Amino acid sequence: MGIDLAGIAAAAPGLQVLGYAVDPARVAHDLEAYGGAATSLVLRPMWPDCDGRENLAAKVAIARAAGVAELDFYHYGLAPLASLDWIAAVLGQSRAGAPPTSGGGT
Repeated sequence: MGIDLAGIAAAAPGLQVLGYAVDPARVAHDLEAYGGAATSLVLRPMWPDCDGRENLAAKVAIARAAGVAELDFYHYGLAPLASLDWIAAVLGQSRAGAPPTSGGGT
């Protein structure tokens, strides 16, 4: 698309990528397109992007494997309570391996 990712990454404190897709493979593909420049991934843990805790867990695992340092979750005010439970469960699972950080949502 003509975007200088290296230039943006050098000029900004971080590069936030939107992971708004139901298919975890699509999220992985999108992260790969940034060539390791992504420092944060935004996930929407509710419909239409997420159909359950396992789906969210797969995306978090992809982010960790890609070296993403921060996860953000959009949009707490609109998310069903079950989605907040998925976040808590998935981040709790992640802590056993590599401690996640969260920017607190978008």
